[in-house]
Amino acid sequence: MCRGSCLCRTKKSPAPRVLIGGLRIAGVEQAVSDLGNADIEKGELTHTENNLQIEFFGLDFRAGESLRYQYKLEGAAGEDWSAPSEQRTVTFANLSPASYRFLVRAVNSDGVASENPAVVSFKILPPIWARWWFILLCALLAAAVIILLYRYRTARLREINSALSEAHRAEEELRKSREERIVELEKVRSRIATDLHDDIGASLTQIAVLSEVAQTQSNGGNGASAKPLRLISDVSNELVETMSDIVWAINPAKDHLSDLTQRMRRFASDVLSAKDIGLHFDAPDSGKEIIVNTNLRREVFLIFKESVNNIVKHSGAKQVRIELEISGEDLILKISDGGRGFVSDPPSPTDGFSDETGGNGILSIRRRAAEMNGDLEIVSKIGQGTNVKLRLSLERVSEPSAV
Repeated sequence: MCRGSCLCRTKKSPAPRVLIGGLRIAGVEQAVSDLGNADIEKGELTHTENNLQIEFFGLDFRAGESLRYQYKLEGAAGEDWSAPSEQRTVTFANLSPASYRFLVRAVNSDGVASENPAVVSFKILPPIWARWWFILLCALLAAAVIILLYRYRTARLREINSALSEAHRAEEELRKSREERIVELEKVRSRIATDLHDDIGASLTQIAVLSEVAQTQSNGGNGASAKPLRLISDVSNELVETMSDIVWAINPAKDHLSDLTQRMRRFASDVLSAKDIGLHFDAPDSGKEIIVNTNLRREVFLIFKESVNNIVKHSGAKQVRIELEISGEDLILKISDGGRGFVSDPPSPTDGFSDETGGNGILSIRRRAAEMNGDLEIVSKIGQGTNVKLRLSLERVSEPSAV
């Protein structure tokens, strides 16, 4: 009797059965049999349906039996069975796109687990922008855009290179044409300078010499023709000097700043030394490298010449300082003397730094400076002399003549 009873107690208990009793996806109740389901297939879910709540229960017909449950989610991290628990509901939130199988089994007090776990199968799809075909389509589209941009860029570069080549050829032709015109112009200028010097200049010189001879011879007579001959001689000499300035101005061999400096130095030395006036002349050493526009070169020299003549005629100075310098983009001419100075502008004929026409010398200087868009400053004080400062743009001064 005891032996049979012991055999009954040691007999292994049957495995409990487990079923799915409820399912919610993204908060939406899913259809489940009232008697439970052992296997539920939900197929494909969208990426927003990644929150699941699963309810399950077990069946064991032994009186007083208390079941516990284990579950696991295949396709997620940590796929081992969970620790046995009496909890009959499990929630999964924010599941990543993948294929999943939820398995749950019941375990009775003897440790016997369900032979066939209840299963919920589903697949969460990635969002459209994360799917392989969408990524492939975007890659193909990006490749097509890159190819189109590359072809467009290549075509544009070819057009730009072609345009640049055309522009370069046009510029080269323009440069050659300009150089040819400049060469032709220099030839014309040389020819004019030679003709003026050889023909007109020689004739004026001959007139001046003959008038001086006639004046000398007339001194032996009554002297009635001496004054007209003296006027002829003076006018001839002035014309010879003016002609010399014109020939120098249009001569293409005298287009450098150094040529202007030499002529200014020579003129000032000749005029001032004749009146026993000392001269200090400073000029840049780089004058041979700077080309000066013909008209500007002539105007600067005439301003300089007018200034020196006024000093000789009216200043009473004993020393003159002349400075020609290059400062950045500007050419600066400074002329100063220690003469008597003046207070009016233009001054009267009795004041310093004027001429016999009553101040027209300064008016002429101002007019020439204005025509060259230069800055002219004349400062004079009685008993302290006069300072003249002329500033011209170096870009204008350095332009070669192309007229």
